[in-house]
Amino acid sequence: MFRADSTPVTYARYGWTADGTIYGTRAARGALPVKTPLRNLVIAGAATRGPGIEAVVISGADAADALRPGLLATKPVRAAA
Repeated sequence: MFRADSTPVTYARYGWTADGTIYGTRAARGALPVKTPLRNLVIAGAATRGPGIEAVVISGADAADALRPGLLATKPVRAAA
């Protein structure tokens, strides 16, 4: 059996969040943009989409699409039967 606990101090140390929050950036500052001024540098994670695994996975997909536009719109290639 494995158990992992965390406290506001955990989030401040490993997530570099203020006041121990796990919910990303404050609404006043807004979310970080995926694209940056530096060529081929994108940002993914809770700071761009919000908290939780689902939001972080979606932000990774957004980052991939920012590097290769249309990537998410293409149909998957099926293997020959």
